[in-house]
Amino acid sequence: MPPPENNDVPVNPAPVNPVVPVSPAPANAAVNATPPAGGGQVGVFVTTQSLVTFPVATAVVTTIWKVLVNLKLSSDTDPMAPIIISLVVGLLIYLATVSHGTGIRQKIVEAGVALINTFTIAAAAIGIGK
Repeated sequence: MPPPENNDVPVNPAPVNPVVPVSPAPANAAVNATPPAGGGQVGVFVTTQSLVTFPVATAVVTTIWKVLVNLKLSSDTDPMAPIIISLVVGLLIYLATVSHGTGIRQKIVEAGVALINTFTIAAAAIGIGK
């Protein structure tokens, strides 16, 4: 093969993959499924799923903290406010998501993980680790 001219780089064509036939039936069934009877609509604003992710929980803690600072109920430099807010938010998330019907040992482990996650949320809200 002669060298490329004008600094053109030879391009190898991508390998051709065979087309795998896929039936649209499962996807259509999932999209067109009717909701269960009596399962009315629930707004996202009042569900626990709206709080249980780290980014959302961190934003909640930061927002509450900044509102308290603007109301002159907290200092922007005092880390205790976001820690306390994180503990309250973490407790709410723990209570909303704790496994029902599990033994005391499992609940202690879940509480420990929740506490670790709560301090991770507080650290993110404070800005530790930037």
